[in-house]
Amino acid sequence: MFFYLSYLPFTSTGLYAIFKKSSTAAIARENSLKLLDSQVLKYAYSLMVSALAPLLAVMLGILLTRDIRRRNLFSVPIHIFLFLLLCFAVSMTGARIAVVNLLIVMALALFFRKGLPFKPTRSLLLLLLFLIPPAIFSILREGGEIGLAILFEYLGYLARRTFVMPLNVASWYVHYSQINGIFGITSLPKLSSILGIAPLNVPNIIGLVYSDGSKVTSTTAGAGYLFTYYAYFGLTSLLFSIIGLWFLDVALLVYERLSNVMLLPCVAAASLSILSFISSDYTVVWLTHGFGVILLFSLLIDRFIVPKTDNSNFLSGQGV
Repeated sequence: MFFYLSYLPFTSTGLYAIFKKSSTAAIARENSLKLLDSQVLKYAYSLMVSALAPLLAVMLGILLTRDIRRRNLFSVPIHIFLFLLLCFAVSMTGARIAVVNLLIVMALALFFRKGLPFKPTRSLLLLLLFLIPPAIFSILREGGEIGLAILFEYLGYLARRTFVMPLNVASWYVHYSQINGIFGITSLPKLSSILGIAPLNVPNIIGLVYSDGSKVTSTTAGAGYLFTYYAYFGLTSLLFSIIGLWFLDVALLVYERLSNVMLLPCVAAASLSILSFISSDYTVVWLTHGFGVILLFSLLIDRFIVPKTDNSNFLSGQGV
């Protein structure tokens, strides 16, 4: 985080623009990450948000509940401060979903620890609570005033974007390929560049064709890899999709090798990351959305950082 702020002043971040210059928030968000001059910093920050931060959030949550149970008044404020600092770090670009993901992954960890209880009313209220921060961020970013009516309007928009839009966009890919033909190898920018072929920005093409292209000149319409790869390569992509689905079981091999200290953080963080498969390409989820990186980080942290002591009570919040 400090390296990021030393490269990009806080006054130039998307988070600052949300509260001080809402009219430039969208541009500031792009400049805060996608348009950074340093590719190393861009990927390092993305991996921190998608992989390292969720793992740390779960570990802080477990330590916090342990300290509350023990009435450790000294450690509780420290862990709360560290969590707030983590929330600040993942929000510097102005992204609405980053803090929500941390809250969700902590809730998932608690859910797993309690034996997967099914309480629909409580789960619905918890989901509503998680959606409030990004809704407020959206209102502030667009220069609106916080109110109950507009808050519910934005909550409805976020719910549609989360649960409905991925399926809508997926149908766009299938429809486009059936009408215009498959995109082919040009749909994979990195591979196309290696082969000396001019790549296509397929998410931008799909977004402009099926959304209101008169209002924007550039957009991104992501969908699950089962549908995007069908648009790229037709029916032949189904074999790769099935193999890719089977290969996800590598996570089970990682879980078997983790100690109790890292097992719960890894499972919770990976469970959240894997949801990105419904809205992103396969390799994008493994790298950019952190699924594979979470598995790798968990193994490395467990191997080189976690003390090799008796941690059998960690999952119950009684250990260290």
